[in-house]
Amino acid sequence: MSQITSPTVSPYISRIFNVLVDESKEIEELVSEKTFDWSRHESEVMYTKIFTYRCFSSFGIVSKNFPRPEDGIITSKEIVLFCFDKTMTSEDVIVEMEKVDYRPATVFELLGLGIVQKSGHLGKFVKVVSLGSVCGISSERRVAVLVGDEDGRCISLDWFDLHPWSNNNCYFAGLRK
Repeated sequence: MSQITSPTVSPYISRIFNVLVDESKEIEELVSEKTFDWSRHESEVMYTKIFTYRCFSSFGIVSKNFPRPEDGIITSKEIVLFCFDKTMTSEDVIVEMEKVDYRPATVFELLGLGIVQKSGHLGKFVKVVSLGSVCGISSERRVAVLVGDEDGRCISLDWFDLHPWSNNNCYFAGLRK
């Protein structure tokens, strides 16, 4: 699928994508479909490239932290990327999305976007965050992010609460409610 149109609802919506989202598989299956250049799981280290120092926080992209919905199906969804012109907390981002009748994307929706855009720059040079799936690890709330650099992309975890998000390299995936 590909990018569709320019935003009309909010000046903060920068891109819109039609994405096939698969909620019928466990998260480990989706991550291991070789869409990402490197990834790391909590119980097993699994690299498709050898990066011993990267994705140190990506442990936890596992089904015990992000279980698939009981009625999980494969469906087409429209995912938008919000890009704000200021540094914001996670709660502030969610409030801004809700003002225009959007909600944060889940980790499954982020993975769908990552699979569709595997040859693009999403996640390589800008971070894409899904605030709609939050897991608790060591009393901290974590969210899935698509990150990377010129060497490739990774699905990883970042802190929901610890710091405000900087706008200069960050998109937030969202869907209409």
